Amino acid sequence: MARRKRRDQSGAEVLFGIIVIIPILLYLNGVSVGTALTWGAIIIVSFLLMALSIWFIHGLTKPSPPLDLTGAGKTHSKAHRAKSRAKNQRATKLPIISPEPTQPPQHWSTELIGQLEWRVFEKLCTRLWELKGFNAKETQTGADGGVDFYLYANTTQQKIGAVQCKSWGKKQIGVSVIRELQGVVAAEQLKLGLLMYTGQLSKDAQNFLQQPSVSIKAQNQHDILSEIQKLPTETQASLLRETTQGDYTTPSCPNCDQKLVQRTAKKTGKVFMGCVNFPRCRYTI
Repeated sequence: MARRKRRDQSGAEVLFGIIVIIPILLYLNGVSVGTALTWGAIIIVSFLLMALSIWFIHGLTKPSPPLDLTGAGKTHSKAHRAKSRAKNQRATKLPIISPEPTQPPQHWSTELIGQLEWRVFEKLCTRLWELKGFNAKETQTGADGGVDFYLYANTTQQKIGAVQCKSWGKKQIGVSVIRELQGVVAAEQLKLGLLMYTGQLSKDAQNFLQQPSVSIKAQNQHDILSEIQKLPTETQASLLRETTQGDYTTPSCPNCDQKLVQRTAKKTGKVFMGCVNFPRCRYTI
């Protein structure tokens, strides 16, 4: 690289010398100053045109890179892109295990009510109160503030009650759930505060409900079944079809109101339920 640079500098010095010497020689031989300078300019332009011509011809005759007639480069590029896509998919998606299909039940039972996922259970409780003649309005999906739906009198549209629904399976329902509902009922001066649940209440929750100052009532799956059985037979059947339509056992995401999917972690092999909107929503159980 250094040798090439020195050769370029030497060539430039020779060219500069020729351009300077020729006008001087012309002037010494009696040519006027203006004519000598004109010839100097002509020489400079000539050399520039010659250099541009050489550079242009060199660019045209420069050999092109060999064509890939085998398609190996294209295949390698596709393979690389496919590998990258697969890597990204593994980073954001885990294997999904689909739940086995179930046969629709033919009658109501406490076992069926206990199998309902929390979102379907809430809708059942809401419909049950509507069938009793009340106007039930659900709260928004997400943090419910201790209330899943409010009850209004159909005649006056006055808010008369607050209902909290819990379907936690084997997990016990703690006293904090009832305390929160009691706070809402007291703050809004409602006539009714009701906890509708499946599963078991903790010992503290049971003791709290027994206190005289607590106005909250509780209904478990046995009480709910009794309320359903008070309805006309055709209404019971219609409510059963409505409740068990589609997947009624797979839990829903409380943030997105979408069914969770069962996944298997690649590293640990652990099976868990996660939101279908992962990675935007990372809710798991």
